[in-house]
Amino acid sequence: MKTPRALSLSLISAVACGAAMSLACSSDADTTSGGNDAGKAGTVATAGAGTSIGGSSSTPAGEGGSATGGDTGTAGASPTGGAPSGGVGATGGVSSSTGGASGGTGGASGGSAGIGGTAGASGGAAGSGTVGQFGVMTCQPVFETVCKPKIVFINDDPNGKGKVFTNVVPDVETTMKDITCTACSMLYRSPSEMPKNEQPTTVTVHLQAYGGVAQTGNATIQFDLNYINGYANKSEAITKQEMLGVLQHETVHIYQNYGNNGTGEGMADLVRTRTGYYQRSRWVKGGSWKTPYTSSGFFYSWLTGPCAFHSENYPQHDLDLPYKLNLALAGTRDDASFTAVNNLLMKTFGKDADTLWAQYQSTAF
Repeated sequence: MKTPRALSLSLISAVACGAAMSLACSSDADTTSGGNDAGKAGTVATAGAGTSIGGSSSTPAGEGGSATGGDTGTAGASPTGGAPSGGVGATGGVSSSTGGASGGTGGASGGSAGIGGTAGASGGAAGSGTVGQFGVMTCQPVFETVCKPKIVFINDDPNGKGKVFTNVVPDVETTMKDITCTACSMLYRSPSEMPKNEQPTTVTVHLQAYGGVAQTGNATIQFDLNYINGYANKSEAITKQEMLGVLQHETVHIYQNYGNNGTGEGMADLVRTRTGYYQRSRWVKGGSWKTPYTSSGFFYSWLTGPCAFHSENYPQHDLDLPYKLNLALAGTRDDASFTAVNNLLMKTFGKDADTLWAQYQSTAF
């Protein structure tokens, strides 16, 4: 969790996490954006970064795309790139079975593309990105500059406990730049949406013995050497998964709209879940949608839709949910953060958080 000093410390119990628990802004589970809500069949086209999901065609930025069986999107202010906030993309028709022939994309910040069948492919002023069937889960080109900061790596025990980390993450700089860019890409659609204090020019990863698992403050990730050493006898695959998972979770704290402990840690675990950095055994029943780390993180991912980590999902899932959650949490704290999430879920799915949580508990395990 984040402390008043902007530190994030995860202290998950062994009961919740089991022997492989990941604390302090990693989560308690293992492995690995705003569309209109018209039309139920198909995948959301993601605008802003000049990208969309699915399809194979490309359309220039500026004007809204069209969808077979749907309505025409609202054009952006400029035919060459759209207004700074972009035009609204196509709203897919409910009866559409083939999806949009091309995805509507916005300008620099991007308009939102609608839902309706399989969305069109990418293209846009900000440059196309790699968006797969599970939504945004990788670094998008629009964030290549602002979200690939200088990386400073400090290893207090390079020939001992710290070697467990570097054995599986030998190129920390390249790895961290990908992790930071991925976090931004899942939380935002344009750098213009990011608060200025969430755009550090340097991120530090410090392996040290401080007592905990990991914590983040002032763009510095402290990763406990004793926790790292606990993976000395694990397989390379499991060790790498955990090391990257902790880094991905902690990095989210640098860039996200945190809200409160429950929402902030849940969001960080949502990103970690969808990027594949959890062992499946850590997805367990129980808790509540307000419980930090994997309880809320896996719930959010279930609502977002299937991914490489899990196939279970809410039937009316929304692949744009990570982005929408982060947007909804801007400027909130304490109970207001839970209210913001509840209101978003009501707007997106037509059900409140408690109702969706009950359905999640009864169907996802």
